[in-house]
Amino acid sequence: MDKRKGELENKLEAIEKAIELAPKDASNWRWKRIILRDLKRHDEALEAIDKAVELTPEDASNWRLKGVALRDLKRYDEALEAIDKAIELEPEDATNWWCKGSILKDLKRNQEALKAFDKSTYLAPEAY
Repeated sequence: MDKRKGELENKLEAIEKAIELAPKDASNWRWKRIILRDLKRHDEALEAIDKAVELTPEDASNWRLKGVALRDLKRYDEALEAIDKAIELEPEDATNWWCKGSILKDLKRNQEALKAFDKSTYLAPEAY
């Protein structure tokens, strides 16, 4: 096992202990999703972020991360639904629009993707 993978496995073990102690803390589930994504364990990453969505469905970042997890699995239509939910909750978040543009690009819906990227740039010009 390479050093990076070992570090990620250690982090996963730590976050799983944190989840044992605080299973209703959505941030623990988000962290688990990040670690699992880095480990390329995309199905498990989706399960983790689904738990965060279940715990705090009003948190747009959970929906955005679910969209990214679904995109990682090439489930683009479902990813777009999740990102649209994030945008519904936080329409002024540039990252939500950037993610939408990326998914639309994957779907070869280039004109729509460009509009989403433009919206992202408009909302956070300093980021570009």
